[in-house]
Amino acid sequence: MCGIFGFSWDDASYLKKGLGLISHRGPDQSGTFCDGHMTLGHRRLSIIDLSERGRQPMFNETGDVCVIFNGEIYNYRELRSGLITKGHRFSSETDTEVLVHGYEEYGAGIVSYLNGCFSFAIYDQTNRKVILARDRLGIKPLYYRLNAGMLSFSSEMKALLADDGFSPSVHHEAFRHFFCLGYTPFSQTLIDGILKLPAGYCLSYSLSTKKAELERYFSLPTSIEKRTFASAKEELLKLLEDSVAKRLVADRPVGIYLSGGIDSGGILGMASRLREKGIFSGPIRTYSAGFSHADNESLLAEEVAAHFEADHATFSMDTSLVNTLPSAVWHADEPLGDPALLPVKFLSGKAAGKVAVVLTGDGADELFAGYEQYAFLPMLHRLSFFPSPVRNAAGRLLSAVPSPLLTPFFKYAAGLGCEGKNRVASILSSLPDKTSSYLFFSSLVSDGEAENILTPHLAGRHDLPGKIAPYFSRKEPYLHQLQRLECETLLPEGYLLKTDKMTMAHGIEARVPYLDHRIAELAFRMPAHYKLAGRKEKYVLREALRPYVPPATAKRKKQRFYVPMDDWMQKDLQPYLSDPAHFTSGYISHKAITHMLERYANAPLFYSRQLWNVLTFELWHSIFIEKKDYKNISLL
Repeated sequence: MCGIFGFSWDDASYLKKGLGLISHRGPDQSGTFCDGHMTLGHRRLSIIDLSERGRQPMFNETGDVCVIFNGEIYNYRELRSGLITKGHRFSSETDTEVLVHGYEEYGAGIVSYLNGCFSFAIYDQTNRKVILARDRLGIKPLYYRLNAGMLSFSSEMKALLADDGFSPSVHHEAFRHFFCLGYTPFSQTLIDGILKLPAGYCLSYSLSTKKAELERYFSLPTSIEKRTFASAKEELLKLLEDSVAKRLVADRPVGIYLSGGIDSGGILGMASRLREKGIFSGPIRTYSAGFSHADNESLLAEEVAAHFEADHATFSMDTSLVNTLPSAVWHADEPLGDPALLPVKFLSGKAAGKVAVVLTGDGADELFAGYEQYAFLPMLHRLSFFPSPVRNAAGRLLSAVPSPLLTPFFKYAAGLGCEGKNRVASILSSLPDKTSSYLFFSSLVSDGEAENILTPHLAGRHDLPGKIAPYFSRKEPYLHQLQRLECETLLPEGYLLKTDKMTMAHGIEARVPYLDHRIAELAFRMPAHYKLAGRKEKYVLREALRPYVPPATAKRKKQRFYVPMDDWMQKDLQPYLSDPAHFTSGYISHKAITHMLERYANAPLFYSRQLWNVLTFELWHSIFIEKKDYKNISLL
């Protein structure tokens, strides 16, 4: 992976500052270009063709088309061969060069030919236009800003903030989206005026008219194919083997982040089988990390690694890891309500220097229905036929049930407390409104709860239900509605953003075999019950991978990565959270924080997520709005 940065004017100082802020994305090379109309900058992490011939910006033979590119094109060899037969001349062995010649041949339509993870900019000097593109599923981020007809863009938002003429402010609706969900789900970022190019979109900008047009080039399928389970499983296995094989190609060492579950274990099993076939010849390096607690997932990872005789390394973390949160927030550009970003950043720091590429299991849960909501919400929706008074009474009854009695149905029930059970009651009351029930289930902070936490001037600034509702009006199974929503929001703007920013913080490229677009398309063409068979989540994936993993791995149910939230909230972070001087955004009532801390022991799962959301936002505001140096912020 790399870092790209560009803008439609000439400013050497801005270029230098912006590139410097994303230097961690490309420690190997730096390149720039400016013709007085367009300025382009690139930081390179060399993966394919490590020579000087891979330096960017990269030009065509005549020098009038150039590209800056972040990502990998996995089918570049096939594309290269086809372009050569059409008369194009290549000067390197890089995947980047297929973008230049592919644009010459197909124009912006080149994106439809690509199998990869990417964000790139192509500058067509002859036609005075710039094409920005982001991969189909949003694996690579791309931010942009249009101000008075001038375009700027970058792999990371912080480069855009290096413009001395830009005074950032918080976009209130995006803030409410974040405060509700723990990430910003759509194109608007928390900075007013800075947007994210959505996954599967291109942007065409004319230097002549100073106007930009968005065009969507990819959508997940909407029609379900009639096919047998055996044929779906067979095609999935064939595509997954090809996907892993493509993502093992590199001129630098490759590793696998291993959790011990079916997703990463399946990738390791596939890599091992590919090595047996002679398709992959390098060593198999695997990495895991865990805290010194009973729920240490790294022990399971060690068992899987030992089964395949992988070159495995386990790294131990302790609760002091939370003090790296300011650094993680700076690298992420956007606050994230997922505390697992800290272990990912930690593990990437340990793997750096040993490997330049890692394969991860991201995307399998979204495509094959691995999360609780995919089973829980459709199950509850079947209760919609009961009259509202009956559902409301059931909700009140549920609130009175002791939490231990709910544990067989939800393993974390003991941490819900009255507050969490009331949230479940709200889901029942909201039926059959799918939008409301989804938000009650998924929100870290519901609308009613937010009114007690946020300062009064933020009341009413919230259009999230209206943006989500269209997903539930589609004529497709409820499970597919949920999956489509999260594949277009939570996956690219939450989980994949976390993976990209935390690995690139240490100059490591993350590749995600499950998110080959062919696999994603197959998953959405499958009948819903192939993915969720009763209470068996990821059923077709488990059955496909059963011959490739140890029996215990195939049976192991989904586990959330353990982080010591209770220790952090009740011990390590107590002094920091209790001090109003650390909450200077003007958005959060510190009285509400005090209330959450006081009530924490009664509902730890409920309040830990809310407190983390508050903390990450306040740190983000301090760093990006108040412009405090994250290196000078200590939480302990």
